[in-house]
Parts: sequence; structure tokens; C-alpha cells
Amino acid sequence: MAWQGQLQEGAVQAIYNGDTSLHPVLQVMDVKRINAQPGTAASERYRLVLSDGRFYQQAMLATQLNELIRSGRLAPRCVVQLQEYICNVVQSRRIVIVLNLDVVSAPLDKVIGSPTSIDSAAAGDGTNAQAGAPAGGARPAPPTTAPMFTGPPAAPAYGQAPAPSYGQASTTAAPPMRPPPAAVPPVQPMQGSNFYGNVPQVGTHTPAPRPLGGTGASAMDTQHVFPISSLNPYQNRWTIKARVTKKEDIKRWSNQRGEGKLFSCDLVDKDGTEVRCTFFRDAVDKFYDIIQVDKVYYVSGGSVKMAKKEFTTIKNDYEISMDANGQIMAAPDEPDIPRIRFNFTDIAQIEHLPKDRTVDVIGIVVQVGDLGQITRQTSGEQVPKRDITVLDKSGRTISLTLWGTFAALFQEHELRATPVMACKGVRVGEFNGKNLSTLRSSALFLNNVDIKETEELRYWYVTQGQTMPMLSVGGGARGGVSRSDPKKYLAEVRDQNLGLGEKPDYFVNRSMITFIKHDKTVSYPACPTEGCNKKVAGQEGSFFCEKCQKTFPNCDYRYVLSISAQDFTGRAWFSLFNDQGQQIMNMTAGELERLRATNNTAAFDGAFQDATWKRFNFKVCAIHTHSHPLPHFQQVRAAADR
Repeated sequence: MAWQGQLQEGAVQAIYNGDTSLHPVLQVMDVKRINAQPGTAASERYRLVLSDGRFYQQAMLATQLNELIRSGRLAPRCVVQLQEYICNVVQSRRIVIVLNLDVVSAPLDKVIGSPTSIDSAAAGDGTNAQAGAPAGGARPAPPTTAPMFTGPPAAPAYGQAPAPSYGQASTTAAPPMRPPPAAVPPVQPMQGSNFYGNVPQVGTHTPAPRPLGGTGASAMDTQHVFPISSLNPYQNRWTIKARVTKKEDIKRWSNQRGEGKLFSCDLVDKDGTEVRCTFFRDAVDKFYDIIQVDKVYYVSGGSVKMAKKEFTTIKNDYEISMDANGQIMAAPDEPDIPRIRFNFTDIAQIEHLPKDRTVDVIGIVVQVGDLGQITRQTSGEQVPKRDITVLDKSGRTISLTLWGTFAALFQEHELRATPVMACKGVRVGEFNGKNLSTLRSSALFLNNVDIKETEELRYWYVTQGQTMPMLSVGGGARGGVSRSDPKKYLAEVRDQNLGLGEKPDYFVNRSMITFIKHDKTVSYPACPTEGCNKKVAGQEGSFFCEKCQKTFPNCDYRYVLSISAQDFTGRAWFSLFNDQGQQIMNMTAGELERLRATNNTAAFDGAFQDATWKRFNFKVCAIHTHSHPLPHFQQVRAAADR
């Protein structure tokens, strides 16, 4: 707005009395930085003194507006228009929390008028800043405007005698205080379920609903709901209405200070604003079984603190900490409250992000690795692990490692059907290029039509994506071969010493299979449990898997082929695994093993003869070994076009 050179006199008094409907034009008398307590990670905060030319009022600036001060736009003596704010009681004093404002004028030479403290005026009058209110219920005058300081002053300037300076008592009687607008009720002491000047309705009283969590809980105010975006550490009492989009398992800890437990959940309100809520100790027993994902609740009674960004992917400066005194109550569902909120990052952009950044991504699963396990060195615990590769509309692919329960969350046949996977809160890693991995707080969704980007991505992949060349930003499943890997002749592989370095090299080679070893090592007996694939011991009718600790009457056979291939420049040995072996042999390893077991030598040898002297495009991970006279490489993705 264009400032007209006037402040809105009476606005400070109206705000003091609880009116937050105004958008007043005020002057900033002072700006002061508040130092964080030692040992805390709190963001810097600023205290303001706002004046309407008659009274001044202390205020706190929301942290998201700090950039206005850093840039110099918000400075002492500038003029602002408040757009969004609340008035709280902090240590028996009323403080305005400024959530949004516009700077409408650069700093002036002087302070407008001779404002006095609204707190001192209210304390001297003893009527919550209602001095001058007409008797008999007459309508008070609305806020007026105070002229900008021009020409010779009618009174001494701010900070000069005999007018009182900021923070000192006036030696002269204050002029009569104008009353607030008629619609503005006076601020009442915060008792029961009254919030910030909301006066209880006179008449029949309906008992407020009781929160969940057992007996002894006080009634919760569900009539005055705050948006999550307005929460800050300076609010004493609040209630939000939000949907639970994620709920984590209970985590226990033990250290020198004792033992404890906690769990966290993510909340989102109808504005789409998210906040993390963490429950500690007794609150875990009280609320864990009550809270359900996708349900809507009223939440109150927690402490709003600065967020620990290392433990959450939520983009909010604050988080809620709940103890056993917190209150939660089931609320009616609202379609306007989103079920989950994403902030997707293109895979192409991940290449430029720092390590350990958490992101949301959505992509097509184009490659799936086997389900395996690793053993933690500290605890000896075995943790499931699966690597997949995802592709998005940027044409880039990236490796995503699924850890723990995420590794087995979806069936392998589901992942191999090129589904759309939406990932919330996965971490950026850096090993052989950029990669992603799940965290305990991550969330995965497969073909979720409630996510609008799902159908868009699916249509793109069917019409364009599956025929486009793909470029990896890092490692793909089993090492990161992608369609954009360089094409190499076998002589180039030898001359460039590919595979001899500390890290594997990746390339594409078109060559002809000239020989396939077909001794007893062409396949191995594997565990039939889906996702296991470990070698089993035993004989017909009794196969034992050491990993699963089970005995099975049958087993699956999986290929481990060693082939010799050549192009017009040279020869090399390739190792192929089950998927590639089936494509080249045109039969399963189990079918081939039955030919051997039945002594059908002609058919057994014929299968290998049929597979030789054919050309394939091999996508290769170069790992040099010394067990072969020729260069030996690992072929890590299915052989492609002939």
C-alpha cells in the first residue's frame, strides 16, 4: 500500500483489548535482538516496539520475518502495516506476536507523536485499558489517525525531556484513553477454556468435550482452533485440528541420566502446514494406542519448541513436545485437510544438493535389486536391505536404498511392474555419486492415485519416458548402470584399464557370445522364500536355508553363468546372474537342471549351443579379476536388444 503519512491512532489499544481483525498502520519505535540461551539451538529472535502515535506496545517478530531485519528493510522508525498477528500474555504482560507485516515506509527522521506505554496506562486505570469508555453502553469512537510529524513540534520529540523516554514513567498525566471499537471485547484473564480475549457466551452452557487418554483430563476448547502456522514458543494456550500423516514406532533410550521412550507423528492442518509432534515417557503410554494414521484430532497442551531439523523432514521452524498433561481428542474428518503433503524435488537437482539433505521424490521404479541383509557391527542385528533405481520426468535416475521394514514393504513383483513410487523424507547420500536412502521417519507410497503427480508421471513414462535415454546422477541398483553409460569396444576397455581402479567402471558393449561354461557351476540351489535367494544345503526332499533357519522339500535354482564374448576388437569374460541367464538361455535354471538330472544330455548341450553365436547389448560393471586369462567383467543388468 502507499502510505498516506498517518498512523492509525487507537489501534494499539484495540489490539491490547483482543481485536486482531484490524490491519493497522504503525511505526516501529525500536528493534532489539534477543540472545538465545547458552547451549540451545534456538533461532535468533527480535523484539519490536510498535506505536500508533498515542500508545506503544511490545511485540515479538516471527522467525520467518527475520530476513526483513537482516536486509535492513525493517528498522527503527520505519512504518509498517500489520497483516497477521495475535496477542498473548507472557509473564503477566501482553505481547503482540507479529506473524506477517508489510513495510510501507523507510525509516523517518523522528518518532511520530509522543506515545506512552499501553501497559502503564492500563495499570494506572485498572480496567484493562478501557479508560474513557462511555456509560450506558454508548458506542465508543472508532480508531482515528495521528498526523505525521511535520514542522516545529508541538511537543518534545521521543526520547527528549520533558516527555518520558521509552521504558520510563511519565511525570505528567496521560490524556484520556479512547475506548476500543464497539465490537472489541476487553481481554479477560485466561481461565478455563477461554483463549486470548474470547469471552464465554452468556446463557445455556454446553459442557466441553473431554479429551482422550483416560480420566482426569480437563475439558478441551474445540471452538477456537489455531492454524499450525501461528504456533510459536510464546503462546500459552492453543488448540489445533490436524490429520496424522505418519506415526513412528516407539523408540527407547538408556543413558547416564536414566531410561526413557518416545514416539513421533507428523500433523497437517487444512492450510497444508505441517508440524512434528513428539511424545515422551508417560505420554507414550497415554497416546500411542490412541493415535492412528489418517485420523483427525484436536491437539492441545503441548510445548512449542524450536525444531530439531536433524530428526525431521518437516519444513517448520517449530515442533510440539507432549508430556502426559497434553490433550488429544478425536475430531470430525474434513476433506480440506490433506492426507499427506509433498514437496517433490527433481532427481536432476539432487546432484547439486549437499549430503544428508532430506527430500521428497517421485519416480518410476525402473530397476529392482535382490532383497538382502547386512549385519550391524555394533549390535550384530541383521537389517533387511534392497536397492532400487527410480526415474522421473527430468530423465535422470538415482539409486534408492530401502532399509529395514521398507525393504520388504512391497512384493518384488510389484516393484518390477514399473510402478510410480512417491517417497517422503529420504536422505541424500554420496557414494559413487549421489544416492538416496530411507530413514526411520520416511514414508513410501506405491501407485497412490491420491497424489496428483502419480498419473502425470505414469502418462509421461508410457508416452515418452520408457523410450528416452536415461542418465544416472549416481549409483543405480547393483552399481548404477544406466542407458547413458558410454559405449565401449573391448579393446578400449583393455587399453583404458577399465575396472582396474578403486571404483567400478560402467559401460555398454555389443558383442557375440562365443562360449558358455556348462559344468556344474551354471546354477545353484536357492532358498524358495521370496526375496531370500540364499544357497541351501541338502539333497532332494530336504533343503535347509541357514538364513531363514527352515527346511524345505524343494528349492529354486538360479543362474550363475560365465560366458566368453567377443567383438571385432577383442574378447572378454562376463559373469551373468539369474535374470540375464534366463534371457540368454531362454529357459529357467530349474528347467535346465531337470535336463541334467534326467541325463538328457542332448537337450542339455543343445540349450547352450542355441544360446551361443548370438549378439547382445551388454550393460557392464567392470570388475577386473585374475582368475581368467582374459579380462573378466560382471554383467549387472539384463541383456538388452539382440
